[in-house]
Amino acid sequence: MNPQESIRRILREETKPFKVSNPSTRIEEDRVQIRLGRNMYNHFGKVQNIIIMVDDQDITSENNVPDLGQMNIVINDGEIYVGDIVIPEKYRRQGIATIVYQKISDYFGLPIVNSKTKGRNQLDQGGQIWKNREKFEPRNLQEQIRKVLREETNIKPVLNNLLNMLFDGFDDIYYDWAQYNCGMGVCCDPYAVGFVLPKNNYDDYLFKLVDGNNYDDDGDYPKELSDDGLPEVCYEMPDVRNPNFNFIVFYEVFAEEIENYLGRKGNWKIELLELINEKFGCKATNIIFI
Repeated sequence: MNPQESIRRILREETKPFKVSNPSTRIEEDRVQIRLGRNMYNHFGKVQNIIIMVDDQDITSENNVPDLGQMNIVINDGEIYVGDIVIPEKYRRQGIATIVYQKISDYFGLPIVNSKTKGRNQLDQGGQIWKNREKFEPRNLQEQIRKVLREETNIKPVLNNLLNMLFDGFDDIYYDWAQYNCGMGVCCDPYAVGFVLPKNNYDDYLFKLVDGNNYDDDGDYPKELSDDGLPEVCYEMPDVRNPNFNFIVFYEVFAEEIENYLGRKGNWKIELLELINEKFGCKATNIIFI
């Protein structure tokens, strides 16, 4: 099973769906999202509108839009309860409310309790969600992901999926000559190729591919390297298949995020090296962390 699907499976099981909906019609959790609408304060506490989306389409609104439902929650004294929820008929009996309650609890990091415990009226269909539980507790997603990853035996696909989850846009990462401070601003480093996530600044490298015989992380190169103008190789795109680029320099701050899930670097650094080589056609023979 795909590791991400394993994670989704665990998270779906954690929501403990009630028995009203037919399991064959239950919607997948990752198709349902929430975002916050307007909010206000009254004597109940903070009243927050919740906009529910299915497949990136709004199914509730904050403005009484025809054919859309609505949802409001009340946040007070470290707890949440649902003031009202109306899901359009075509989306009912698919377990959406259960998913939404859990996502709200996760988002705010607070439990959702039965509104009846707060003296609020409740429709019979609204009460169904409480038949198998007393409250929705925020999930420790990181610990659940760790559990799934520990159960996987083939680390490389796990690592690839984890990189995509931790570093948004990893599959679309781009590269170009890295830069260094040469005393006259920044200069092209002919011994380093920088790999950058799509949403990051051009010099915010996730890792570098470097010439291990000549690269200096502090840019302590001979003065003539910058005196002669732009090195000739910098006029062209770097060739990451050049075997002279034989080291991966991976930054410690990002490695720590991987360690949070897969443990010490010895568990996965060789697989990370192989994955980068396979993905970009590199010939690196070693990986270091700085």
